[in-house]
Amino acid sequence: MHSHEAGVAPTRTPMDRDAENGWEVARPAGGPSLDGVRMAGFRDRAAAGLDMHVLPQPAVVVVIGLGDDPVTVESASGHRTMRSLVASLSPGPARIRGERVECVEVNLSPRAAYGLLGVPPARTGRFTHRT
Repeated sequence: MHSHEAGVAPTRTPMDRDAENGWEVARPAGGPSLDGVRMAGFRDRAAAGLDMHVLPQPAVVVVIGLGDDPVTVESASGHRTMRSLVASLSPGPARIRGERVECVEVNLSPRAAYGLLGVPPARTGRFTHRT
C-alpha cells in the first residue's frame, strides 16, 4: 500500500501519471474556473491502495467516489466506511484508507462553500457520509 500525506500539490499538467506508484491524477485544464474552487480526479490504476494522513485545512472538502470500493475514514469521531464524503472546515487530523480508489475531490474555500452549497461551512458536518 502506498502512503500519501495531503497538502497543496505542485502545479502540473492536467493529466499526471506517476508510473512509479500507479496513480493517475486529472486536473482541469487552465486552472480553476471558479474563485476558491480546486478540483482533481484520482484513480489508483495499479490497485496499490491508499493510506493517507489528512491534516486540518481551512476548506470544505467534497469527495465523490466513482468506483465500487469504499474508503475508510479514521478520525477522533471513530471509523466510518463510505464512498463519498463532505469534510467541514478543520475537521481535525484523520486517516483515509482504501483499495482501487477512484474519485473526484473538490476543495472549496469558506466563501465558495457558502455560495455553492448555500450552507455555512461550519454546518456541513465532520466527515459526513454522502451517497
